[in-house]
Amino acid sequence: MSTDAVVAALGALASRSRIADHSLSGHFANVVTIGGTRVAIGTDGVGTKILLGMTPSDFAGLAVDCAAMNANDLICVGARPVALVDYLAIDCTADAEVYAKAIAEGFVQAEQQGAGSIVGGEVAVLPGIVAERADGVPGMDLSATAIGLVEGEVLSGAAACPGDLVLGVASSGVHSNGFTLLRELVAREKCDLDAPAPFGGRTLRQELLTPTRLYPALTAAARPFLRSAANITGGGIKNLSRVLPVVGARIDAWPELSPLFAWIAERVPPADCFATFNMGVGFMLVVAPSDVDEAREAIGPAYHVSVIGQLTEDIAPGQVEFRAKGFRFHADRKNLVVA
Repeated sequence: MSTDAVVAALGALASRSRIADHSLSGHFANVVTIGGTRVAIGTDGVGTKILLGMTPSDFAGLAVDCAAMNANDLICVGARPVALVDYLAIDCTADAEVYAKAIAEGFVQAEQQGAGSIVGGEVAVLPGIVAERADGVPGMDLSATAIGLVEGEVLSGAAACPGDLVLGVASSGVHSNGFTLLRELVAREKCDLDAPAPFGGRTLRQELLTPTRLYPALTAAARPFLRSAANITGGGIKNLSRVLPVVGARIDAWPELSPLFAWIAERVPPADCFATFNMGVGFMLVVAPSDVDEAREAIGPAYHVSVIGQLTEDIAPGQVEFRAKGFRFHADRKNLVVA
């Protein structure tokens, strides 16, 4: 069974819920109303980034990734992240405690960056399901579930209009997506992750392990101006199509690629780049043209924000046309087609 089929089957079950906001099917998180309060809920993990060679201290950054993947999804529906519980499945390697401690420290860092309070979690010791790896790192999987409060209207994307502008917000790096492809690339090219590399004095390992950027502070400031918002995770540019239920978008500008993304683009076909990685834009905001200046002022200098496109009725709802960096793609939720 394909991933799409599994998602469709789970979506059919969710549609039977009496409290779910069904208009958000396919969105980054969903919203339930409990006692008159709108509560957003989502769950996510860190994917195969966990398989990249790491020291115990690197696992603090992995916990930031996990929290950010969840918090950033919540704010796409207009929610303020409130609380998170984590789930760590691990083998019984003797030094597993060292890694678990680093993960706990990372969650504390994420809380300080706006991911919400870390209120609990579960550690499951599962020998036979997860096992010690060849490099001596304990076998493990890390995920979390987060909730947030929607104070006001749900940000569904339904208010977006032709002429609205798409703002791209800089990422901190590859975040926590595309690591299956990245690990294949590293193996194919026999890369030394710790060799000096032209990444501003940083090694390839340091670049790849840079934690995911958290965006709650950004959206809290800009929330009054937002008509839609997309967390650019796995699927790259296709993620914008998930939050455009009534209009399409054309992306005709893109920030200069960082040395890391330029390195990736030299080795990975363009379609795979933009359908797998954020390519330097970790979050997208849709605002009315008249609100752009105020939105950028509210966001402030902590985030690099640029206008990268516009919504247009020339493109069908849920469709994204990409015309930048010398490339031309057409994307929807599932596909990216080279023009």
